Amino acid sequence: MKPRLLPLLGALAVMAACTAPTQTAAPAPGMASIPFVREINQWQPDANKGLYIQLDNHQWYYATFMSPCFELQYAMKIGFRTQPPFSLDKFDSVLVEGRPCYFKSLDPSSGPPGTKPGAPL
Repeated sequence: MKPRLLPLLGALAVMAACTAPTQTAAPAPGMASIPFVREINQWQPDANKGLYIQLDNHQWYYATFMSPCFELQYAMKIGFRTQPPFSLDKFDSVLVEGRPCYFKSLDPSSGPPGTKPGAPL
């Protein structure tokens, strides 16, 4: 091996060690993401300030809104608006009566008050 390649190989080894996979950290508060390989089982409004979302695996999430979503507490149905890569996160919204309610944050939750963690309503 040529002497010039030795420092280059050493540098590559150090770079590989620095980019080695590490343990995945929990998402920052408000930055959770729900991939749409899961189905939304149900949802429950938190007055006009937030929305509890339960997945088919009974995991709950809580989304807060940028501004009050007044129609939500009376809505019979809502639509979830996402952008590619089509996972629900803090940059998305719900459509209520044709009006978007934009999320401010999305976090894992134990569910609406009075529910047991992981239990359906």
